[in-house]
Amino acid sequence: MGSWKCAVVVGSLFLSISVLNAAEPQTWSVKADYIEACSCHLFCPCYFNTQPEGGHHCEFNNAIKITEGHVGDVNVDGTKVWLSGNLGGDFSKGKMKGAVLTFDSAVTAKQQEAIKFLMGKIYPVKWEKMVTAVAPIEWERKGENAHAKLGKGEGEVILTGVKGADGQQSVLQNVA
Repeated sequence: MGSWKCAVVVGSLFLSISVLNAAEPQTWSVKADYIEACSCHLFCPCYFNTQPEGGHHCEFNNAIKITEGHVGDVNVDGTKVWLSGNLGGDFSKGKMKGAVLTFDSAVTAKQQEAIKFLMGKIYPVKWEKMVTAVAPIEWERKGENAHAKLGKGEGEVILTGVKGADGQQSVLQNVA
């Protein structure tokens, strides 16, 4: 995967569903912090467009630390997972090229199944190819900077926060 450097800060995600329906066998909730980088030059435009910058492909690395979460009675608080891959060049069809979902070595088999379920909720897309792996994941945030490392050199993301003209951390607002 290599090393990725990007001038973007850590993002956070919070999703919670407590209402059951016929397709959902259990309740679930997740709060997670992301250290994220992609092959585009700026903040990942894939969240807002139907194709990546340049229209060719989007290679990405998402180092995710679940701060709070569960699927049914399986607790995933404090677990780490790394989602990396290639989204392809056309997102309008709802099918992405391929990804690897790597679980930190400390994640149990039950937690892995719960996290797979959560990733399907966070990223409700079809993958041409999806594989899983297990490796150590380092994940740290210091102020507006963050660093994540996968295994023994399989991937690394180094994020350097950007300060605005007022000297405070830059924040994206109303981008949707």
